[in-house]
Amino acid sequence: MDQAAKRQGGGVFITRGVSPRISNLSFSIGSDGSVTMSQATFSVRLDMSAYWFELAVKHLDDCRLAHQDLRSACDVNDEPAIGAALERECMGGMQAVASAAIALDALYASSRDRAVLPAGMIETWRRRKTARYMQVSEVLRRTFSLRPGTAGRTRTLLREIYRFRDLAVHPSGDYSAPVQHPVVNSGVEWRFVSFGFGSAKICIAAAFACIKLILDERPKRRRPGATEFVKSLSDMLGPILSDFESRFGVTTFTF
Repeated sequence: MDQAAKRQGGGVFITRGVSPRISNLSFSIGSDGSVTMSQATFSVRLDMSAYWFELAVKHLDDCRLAHQDLRSACDVNDEPAIGAALERECMGGMQAVASAAIALDALYASSRDRAVLPAGMIETWRRRKTARYMQVSEVLRRTFSLRPGTAGRTRTLLREIYRFRDLAVHPSGDYSAPVQHPVVNSGVEWRFVSFGFGSAKICIAAAFACIKLILDERPKRRRPGATEFVKSLSDMLGPILSDFESRFGVTTFTF
């Protein structure tokens, strides 16, 4: 019999990134010593950051392969192949950059209830239309008790990552001057350069640099539960970071 058919259902299946929580549990002790317990509520939450970081690495690899095809096509001056490779490289780069920014958004979402923000701060951000990178950097600073220097470097990286993300997901329809492509050796629309393999790799490296700053930080004191959260993040994101470094040879990032 097929193994899948043998498995009996029931319960809750917990996988990577899923956090369980039991709430509304109470009990009372009667005069005879008997214990009565209420029906507890069981809920789960999925931290999506690992999934999106994996997608960022996958799309960056697609971008790299397209870049290699572009070089090969240029070597034989195959113009149809050059155009197809340019498009695939750009699409892979855009998806890699967007995935990295979404991964950081997911980390922000799972960190926000641990940050202990002042009352009304979220509403103030909405009213003032505070830049996304500022919101994310402030939540990460508070959640992980980042020192001023580390917080500043994280904020700088986030600003550039979200700037690239916005260029990809909020595309302009304006005309612009062609930009010289370093491989094609001709002028192209600027996005074919900005979302090429070289630029995309820098952006993904910046996103992982943020993670390394957070995981390597050693503050004198963390908020309650933050140490356990850092450990779970390290277990989840550490292998993805190692995979990125082994594939692309990126181990450090210059601020």
